[in-house]
Amino acid sequence: MEIYHRHCENLRNIEHTIELVQSNLAYYIKSDENNLLRDNENVYSYTKLLSFIVVAWCEVRLLKLIYEPQKTFETKKRGFVTEPEAFTDAERKEILNFENLTHKWLKVVDIAVCKAFDIDRTAIYENLLDSQKTDIEIPKLFTEDEKEKINKIKTLTEKLWAIYDICVTKGYNFDKRKLTKKIIKLEKSQEEIETRESLIRDKISVKLDFIPKAMYAELINLISTDLLDAFRIRNKLAHGQWKHAFENDIKKFSQELTDKIRVENIVELQDKIHFFKILSDLIENLCRTPQTFKDNFDSYHKKIKDCKNSGRNYNTYKQTEILKFKRGKIKSTINKIINSFKTLKYDAVVFEKLYEIGIADKNEFIKQIIELNLDDDKKTVVFDIINQMNNK
Repeated sequence: MEIYHRHCENLRNIEHTIELVQSNLAYYIKSDENNLLRDNENVYSYTKLLSFIVVAWCEVRLLKLIYEPQKTFETKKRGFVTEPEAFTDAERKEILNFENLTHKWLKVVDIAVCKAFDIDRTAIYENLLDSQKTDIEIPKLFTEDEKEKINKIKTLTEKLWAIYDICVTKGYNFDKRKLTKKIIKLEKSQEEIETRESLIRDKISVKLDFIPKAMYAELINLISTDLLDAFRIRNKLAHGQWKHAFENDIKKFSQELTDKIRVENIVELQDKIHFFKILSDLIENLCRTPQTFKDNFDSYHKKIKDCKNSGRNYNTYKQTEILKFKRGKIKSTINKIINSFKTLKYDAVVFEKLYEIGIADKNEFIKQIIELNLDDDKKTVVFDIINQMNNK
């Protein structure tokens, strides 16, 4: 319970930071009124920072989900309802064993789908091991007890480590280098992991009816495409590759990832945040209240599609924000003139009318003031205030 509350606090803090960064980013966008075609360095830097924090939110959101404790609450229809904890300790360990955040989210869905639709995951894993038994060669020197011990172990990597330990302990003659290389390959190879996990998902999918299978496939697709792309960009930003991205060995420049990093903008990231929140809530329903997941899948999926196809355009957003900012600056100037006029007992009606018009162009504003034919004292007050505001 304590761990869960700590993850909740982390999530709240990240959400506050996202709002703070968005606010600063929006300010630098709208205040860059002389540059509609190209963003300044402040806009670029805050955009990368927002991109980085959005994925940090995804990571903490996963931790909050897998540590969700048992909850008891009252409903109008069913009275007091108790929801079990989202995952057991063994399931959490299985999820967190993956280094890749995409794989962690995929494993959350795999486990939750099996629970929601009564699929025996143990049988799937045992069948998977049976199909890969040819990859494991138990040394002939092993006793029957040792062979039995190895055969009881469920995962390939653990089997190989057990063989290694027995050989070292008993002093059996074995090719230490070959066995170690095989273990490292299984533990570290992205291809091996993806092949194994893909086989598991295929076996889960076969056991699902048509509609649950379609739901499961769509969740896997959303995580494997949209989330994966965001995670790849975050990884590059985490390694300081804010302008130029490289392949994982840092030897080869990646034009594809560089382009993705550079074109990100506040509109795209706002849609992405919204998308991640809806998707994570949908997955939480799958983990905690499977019936709610089944009943509301279509409505959640529609919201996800709306996020992905919002049609919002960054250049339009930028032009609108700059226009609002310019109009706001002039309104602030007019408001200061009105207050000064009232203090000096001057008639401020004409400026109150200008305030309502909502002028956005500075030259047009000056033109409107000149046309008022103010006397010299009033002109002095007005243009002193305008000069003060321009110098800020």
